[in-house]
Amino acid sequence: MKIVEINEKTSELIEQLTNVWEQSVKATHRFLSSSEIGEIKKYVPQALIEIPHLLIAADQDGSPAGFMG
Repeated sequence: MKIVEINEKTSELIEQLTNVWEQSVKATHRFLSSSEIGEIKKYVPQALIEIPHLLIAADQDGSPAGFMG
């Protein structure tokens, strides 16, 4: 695992991070229904774009496995 500071938030990265977010929520927030997760997910890409200081944990392939900001 490698921690990387992100300076350019490409549409591909935002999509990957949104998928990481969704997988994490489904694994930890069992009280939310699939439709509730889908509703919240609509706002995630814009929220990710607005994070001023974004760090990702990248796996061996360089794909995001987690993030914080």
